[in-house]
Amino acid sequence: MIAVSPEGGLRVVNGNDVGYAGDLIIAFHNASFMASPGSADYSGLGSRATAFVIADYGPQPVFSAIANDDLDDILAQTFPSAGIASVIGLANSGIQIGHRRENEEEVSHDETRVPLSVIEGCLHLGVATSEMAGFDTKDILGELSPFQLNLVGRMFPLAEMIDLSDSENTLNENAQVGDEVGIRVSKEFDDGHGDVTYTLSDDAGGLFAIDPETGVVTVAGNLDYETASSYTIEVTATSEDSHTQTKQFTINITNSSPEEGDTDNAVSAISAINGAYGEVSESIADGSLTGLTVGAADVDGDYISYSLVDDAGGAFEIDSATGEVSVADSSVLDYETAQSQTIIVQATSTDGSTSTQTFTIALTDNNAEFSVSSITDGDGSANIVLESATVGSQVGVQLSAADGDLSDVISYSLSDDAGGRFTVDPSTGVVTVAAALDYETSTSHSITVVATSTDGSTTSQSFTVNVSDDTTEFSASAITDSNLSANTVSESATIGTAVGVTFLSQDNDGTDSITYTLTNDAGGLFAINASTGEVTVNGTLDYESVTSHLITVLATSTDGSTSTHTLTVGLTDDTSEFAVTAVVDTDAGVNTISENASIGSQVGITLNASDSDATDTVTYTLTDNAGGMFAINATTGVVTVNGNLDYETATQHTIVVQASSTDGSTSNQSFVIDVSNADPAMGDTDNSLGAITDSDTDIDQVAATASVGATVGVNLSAIDADGDNVVFSLTDDAGGLFEIDSATGVVTVAADVSTLTGTTQTITVVATSSDGSLSSKNYDIDIIDGGIGDLSDNNAMQNLVGDASNGYTYLQAKATDGDGDNVTYSLTNNHGGAFSINSSSGQVYVANHALLNASTDPQVTIEVKATSADGSHVSKEYTIDVTSETDGSNIGAITDSNGSSNIISESAANGTTVGLTAYADPEGIGSWIDSTQVRWHAHGWGNVTGIHANGIPSGATVNFYLGGTLLSTVVATGGIVYAHNSGHVQSLSDGTDVWATVTYDGQTSNVASGQHYANFFQITPYPLRRRKTRHHIL
Repeated sequence: MIAVSPEGGLRVVNGNDVGYAGDLIIAFHNASFMASPGSADYSGLGSRATAFVIADYGPQPVFSAIANDDLDDILAQTFPSAGIASVIGLANSGIQIGHRRENEEEVSHDETRVPLSVIEGCLHLGVATSEMAGFDTKDILGELSPFQLNLVGRMFPLAEMIDLSDSENTLNENAQVGDEVGIRVSKEFDDGHGDVTYTLSDDAGGLFAIDPETGVVTVAGNLDYETASSYTIEVTATSEDSHTQTKQFTINITNSSPEEGDTDNAVSAISAINGAYGEVSESIADGSLTGLTVGAADVDGDYISYSLVDDAGGAFEIDSATGEVSVADSSVLDYETAQSQTIIVQATSTDGSTSTQTFTIALTDNNAEFSVSSITDGDGSANIVLESATVGSQVGVQLSAADGDLSDVISYSLSDDAGGRFTVDPSTGVVTVAAALDYETSTSHSITVVATSTDGSTTSQSFTVNVSDDTTEFSASAITDSNLSANTVSESATIGTAVGVTFLSQDNDGTDSITYTLTNDAGGLFAINASTGEVTVNGTLDYESVTSHLITVLATSTDGSTSTHTLTVGLTDDTSEFAVTAVVDTDAGVNTISENASIGSQVGITLNASDSDATDTVTYTLTDNAGGMFAINATTGVVTVNGNLDYETATQHTIVVQASSTDGSTSNQSFVIDVSNADPAMGDTDNSLGAITDSDTDIDQVAATASVGATVGVNLSAIDADGDNVVFSLTDDAGGLFEIDSATGVVTVAADVSTLTGTTQTITVVATSSDGSLSSKNYDIDIIDGGIGDLSDNNAMQNLVGDASNGYTYLQAKATDGDGDNVTYSLTNNHGGAFSINSSSGQVYVANHALLNASTDPQVTIEVKATSADGSHVSKEYTIDVTSETDGSNIGAITDSNGSSNIISESAANGTTVGLTAYADPEGIGSWIDSTQVRWHAHGWGNVTGIHANGIPSGATVNFYLGGTLLSTVVATGGIVYAHNSGHVQSLSDGTDVWATVTYDGQTSNVASGQHYANFFQITPYPLRRRKTRHHIL
């Protein structure tokens, strides 16, 4: 041991010595004092020493520490006056160095003396200094003198660092930055080196920090149990005198629970690994990789799984662990529908945090899937170009073809460019003019287009480009009713029922379209289809309240132009209420007729039946006509002779009449007609055979190429007013070239005529009646080259129409092809849409009467074109007279045309007549047209010879036409006019046309017209005025 006084005195002591108050006693545990420093036996002062201070109450331990290795040098430097190199040397020499009085007995360092044996004994026994009786280390160092403190600081290094915290150095991986880790570093004792500051020479990669003054260690980064379950830090303490001391501490990390997860950090954003977003073919196999692999990170080290919250309709799937995206259902992929697909990936960390990201996967086309389609013209306009069009002008043809493979590209070329006249843009398909055009040379050209796809497939199509003169634009045309049926509808019709009206307006600009609205819908009773113009019921109709309604339509073109039109929609009654009554004979005369009565003579029977439904009408038929001997007027019920009566054969005949109501109900009744014997003095009043006529209005000609059996335009007839049978024969058949059907009178080719082109052959026809009378006539037949002949009007009646209604006209165009080829008809001039034509029959109709106006344009012209199937054609203009409706300005006074008394019983039922028939004389020609009674004059069943008309004024000319042939012309002298030809008996077949016209005072009226069907005539009175009464067609 050595003892150091407060003043710096040094002496070597042992257990036999004493220490004085204030002395610092330093006891070396393992020191050897037997050898000198430098000798082989010198082991040094030992590695540990304990320092004591002698206090008034005894020795107090200060610290126990490892001494510096260079302690000898430190002591020698501290006490240089000793002249020795070591404390050991000092001890061996017995030198006492210090400040002592010479008389130690008299002067002591302190009166307190403490035997040092106590210290030595404790050290020998291994008793800890802290357990030494009476020891108290509190504030001991504060009692050392500066010299003693300096010596201690030099003899001993910086005190060892210890952890003053009692807690375990353990943290959960979810600990936050700033949380204390359970370590508080401090010096073990006050070592004389002064205050220290603390730093981390190893902070475990920045995960931890230390307070430089307090030594408290805290979390400074993100801890992750999965990365490391413990971390080692190293603390460096630096004293004021620049001494340092280091020490390592271990910090343990605990894992968070599976439910809790590592929640320090959320999962990161998702990205595509290597920046590849994937690309697949539309035809890729299921399960194939897309090239897209996604990744996300959780810095806590939490496990991340991947899923698709949007898999593009099931097209894709993702590996939950690797993030690799593959094809799940390739049938969903279609490059033509979408060139890419979008998916949304969600990354989910075990700490519960999620991240989503949208990725787009590109599709590539499988261009072997489709070939090029057929070529169409995508330009909706007509394929027409002016002959003066410059090079580059478009012709109205824009070719279009498609390849269902979206990546394929179509190019266009002309394999036939009409001799270099046209070219096509290879990209757009637009056809343009490439050379000069000449309308006079050719009115149209054919081109052939080839569409080629980049996949190598091709298709071709031919188009016709018409060449024409300049065209002008048009606005919305006048509105017509394109539905030729009556504009009527039943009062019981349901909503949506068509009323027979389909409005039509056209804009000839081609690309414009028309829409329709009702500016007057009769109070909401009607609606119109905006596209088709069809009018339908839109409310509840009531015939009893009003029998017709006015509606007004507005047609609007897409170019802004408009057109309006008003028409009347008639209502029809629901006729199911009453049935037809019993049939009675209203003619009071006897039912007797002479056997010599001609066809058409009345037999004294006028039948009548009624139906109380106001709108129902009753018609009459003979279900038993006595073998064709009698006929009945379907409207008036008047029974007339229809065959050759013979008293000697039968003195009376029974007929059965059926009255049929338009509601379908019927009533039947039998009547007996007596036949009276002719007066022997009068003789036989039967007529001889009439003249031969040709009912075929075509030119009498035949092509040189015609085969045997071909018709020549000759269809002969001759009438015997008695109804006798007539047969035909040829007394001159032009050397066997022709023959005639004995029954029908049709002449046909009988031999080869191919060498007779340009010649005319004459035949002689003889008609022979069964009564022995004869009639003959010659006909010239031209032999012509093949091709279409001239146009003619197959209807002999005046081409006259009214401007009040649509429908039938008396113009039927007719042309014949000598080769027998089919002929079709069209209108090259339809007077702005006023007329239409039946392409098969050539019959002309009024299509839009609103375009006709007799007051401003009393005569119009149309042009008909007839085209043969062999390509030949012919055109002809026809003039049509237009007459106007009556306006009532010259209507006469109202009179009672019923001669009976105007008396009615008070008990009369509803509908009973009262004897009053109001009548007013209409304008001009209507005054006698409306009072005319007309009936057909017939001979035999199914034959007709002319017309009877009663009420026609003197001087009027009556013309009767049958099958297109003017049969008779008579000038009326008053009374009954018999306009017939007794020598012409026409055998009727279904479809035979009949006409009657009357000309008076410069006006011509088509009194009646119709056709023969199933043994009776369907006749329509055709006056020029609105009133159509008392036209009795029998």
